[in-house]
Amino acid sequence: MFTVFGRAIGRFRSCRAAQSVEEPKPSRKGAPIVPTEVRASIGGGALLLLDTGRGLIFKANSTGARIWQGLVEGQSIPALAQQLSEQYGVAPERTARDIDRFLADLRDNGLLTAAHQG
Repeated sequence: MFTVFGRAIGRFRSCRAAQSVEEPKPSRKGAPIVPTEVRASIGGGALLLLDTGRGLIFKANSTGARIWQGLVEGQSIPALAQQLSEQYGVAPERTARDIDRFLADLRDNGLLTAAHQG
């Protein structure tokens, strides 16, 4: 669901259509945490994630942007899966698997970590 653009050159600048978004907050037990060096912006139907520590920019499609926004709003994965299921007309089980895969990709690339359980 997302692409690595490679090394960022110069400063990260958002286009006018982009809006900065908050990082998902660990408002509930097990909610994901965004590392402090990761910045997010949504615009033009896409999610841009900048890893300032490594100088990498990642881009996710509109579905990835919707998942990120849902996390920011504190929505649960089942609630997001249900919403995407209704929006795209696919089974909630499939959207839940797709969300899990997207979150795993974010974790694998250091853009998201799991919250402490205790």
